[in-house]
Amino acid sequence: MICNKKRHLGQRLASGIVLASAVALLSACDGGVEQPGSSSATAVSSAPVVSSSVAISSSAAPVVSSSSVIIPSSSSVASSSESGNVNTIILQENQAGFCAVDGTIDSNNMGFSGDGFANTDNAEGQSISWQVNAQTSGPATLEFRFANGGDPRSGDLSVNSGANGTQPVTLANTGGWTDWATESVTVDLVQGLNNIKVTATSDQGLANIDSLTVTGAGVSAGDCGGVASSSAMQSSSSASGSVGVGEPPAQCEAMGWATRKGRSSTPFNVTGGGNAQPIIVKSFADLSKYAGDGSPRVIYIDGTLGGGWSGRSGDRLIVKSNKTIIGMRPGTQLKAPIQIKDASNVIIKNIVIKGPGSSSDQAWDNIVIEGASKNIWVDHSEFWNGQDGNADVVKGADNVTFTWNIFGYTNNGGHNFSNLVASSDNEPQSVGKLNITLMFNHFRGVAQRQPRCRFGDIHVVNNLFTKDGMASDNGISAGKQCRVLVENNHFIGIKHPVHKRSGGKSELRGMNIFENTSGDTAGNGGPAFEPPYEYKSLLVPASQVKGLLQGKVGATLSSPSACE
Repeated sequence: MICNKKRHLGQRLASGIVLASAVALLSACDGGVEQPGSSSATAVSSAPVVSSSVAISSSAAPVVSSSSVIIPSSSSVASSSESGNVNTIILQENQAGFCAVDGTIDSNNMGFSGDGFANTDNAEGQSISWQVNAQTSGPATLEFRFANGGDPRSGDLSVNSGANGTQPVTLANTGGWTDWATESVTVDLVQGLNNIKVTATSDQGLANIDSLTVTGAGVSAGDCGGVASSSAMQSSSSASGSVGVGEPPAQCEAMGWATRKGRSSTPFNVTGGGNAQPIIVKSFADLSKYAGDGSPRVIYIDGTLGGGWSGRSGDRLIVKSNKTIIGMRPGTQLKAPIQIKDASNVIIKNIVIKGPGSSSDQAWDNIVIEGASKNIWVDHSEFWNGQDGNADVVKGADNVTFTWNIFGYTNNGGHNFSNLVASSDNEPQSVGKLNITLMFNHFRGVAQRQPRCRFGDIHVVNNLFTKDGMASDNGISAGKQCRVLVENNHFIGIKHPVHKRSGGKSELRGMNIFENTSGDTAGNGGPAFEPPYEYKSLLVPASQVKGLLQGKVGATLSSPSACE
């Protein structure tokens, strides 16, 4: 059962809890007929609403034993109702329960709560999804807080892929993009995990959605990884290596393999365009001109640039040496893949690239680093739905670092293969090269290649891996002459997280958490290598990785000068 209803916002406390009578919230409809006097949008104050997703618990810290790590069962604020078991949670972007948006998290229109609001791309089929855990089956009220300064935006609401049907939802004009209103719908939830999704049915996409408030019996936020947030986890630990405590310092400079020459300890200072006067570009033609010339450049991208691509045709950004390219705002989208070939000393930051969707065709990757390229730092960016792959490093490239990025897929395509290191076993120019560091990244909905490598020394440290409801075949996979150091990572729902493959080595160090995983979770082939760079001042325990990345990973930088 799904039916629409109107409900005025109750009093909001500083924690973001909505106070309302359980009877008013759950008696949503009479035989599925909308009650007289209801309205599709209720205007509310445009003042920011402060909310929180910190669990109210007497023991918020994980409990660690020799065999498992137990996470507290709730990571959302809940308020008790007068009826006992009914409670209310608020799901905010970049927090537990918020799964994905086919678009960006923006903060340019005032009046939002949390980190910002979910802004879908202006196209039919674009969606926003959440996950809720319910203690018992029964009705629940969903309240969408939204703003719409244009024509009414229509969408289809589904719960658990439409098991009980779908409901058309119309998000009416609220008077402006800073004028916020609510739309309420009553649905039936099943006991356990419930996947909630609103999909645009017009070419305008959806309205800007600030939050989803859920009221029902024993509801809590899901973790969007295919398992409830209270599930037990297996951990693998090693005594070697030290672990930092608390959040690492802001990362304003490159780290890892990008800061070294070859496979040595000789330092290299990654400066990109250095002190060159920043150039603000507002067209793809200008971006291509400056990114591809022979001068050191600092380039700020203003707005969405590029005309898209498919296969090997369309717009593509060619980046040459000594370049810094940064999106000016959170979620800056580039509708063109990036090729860094035979270039050195390059910095890419704060950019979102969404591919056409995975396929087995030979197509451009969202970003490829190849040839004689070296000393490349890719930071705080997002690579989604790569047609051939999201981020490949191949054909002799070297000294690359990926930090604070998202590599993900939002649909179960047949080729959700994300990060490839060396394109074949027959790549002699890559022997002794392809040295890569991946730290503080989030792999989402990836079937394979997280990464899949040959030849290189790969340091995979403090990353989060979640399947997000997608198919999972394997995670990290070391092939011919590749050595992988797997340190303090958190895997959720991944099949064969550390895939055993002949010809390669993988070593587990510190504590890696394997939560609801299956298959290979042990090292293979003996010790890997010792990183020749300092990173332990940044290192955190695996139990802190998931929380640390929330709201910080991806294209979240507020300005070109921001570090986090």
